[in-house]
Amino acid sequence: MLQYVKGKSVSSPAERAKYIREAVKGLVWVGQLGFSLAVPPIAMGLIAFWLRKRFSLGVWVMIAAVMTGLLVSVSTARGYYKDAMAKEKKDAEEHPRPRGYSDHR
Repeated sequence: MLQYVKGKSVSSPAERAKYIREAVKGLVWVGQLGFSLAVPPIAMGLIAFWLRKRFSLGVWVMIAAVMTGLLVSVSTARGYYKDAMAKEKKDAEEHPRPRGYSDHR
């Protein structure tokens, strides 16, 4: 099934399970990110729609609600980005890159 992962041979079932677990974790992370980015503007839009119908408010409520939802989405994306960069930095410190041919520059 998985004999080569990331360009190297994977022989033991434990190594295969490790790579499969990492792949599933990545898929879950991407799904959670998409959900976290899509739901706030949609939910705020639906709440604003209900407020407009219930209390006969103007269009400004819809605009304000959707803008708030978009700001929440941007804030969420920024948080995910900061977490990912912190993880990359930690991984780079734990496992330094081997010195290559062009590292002398």
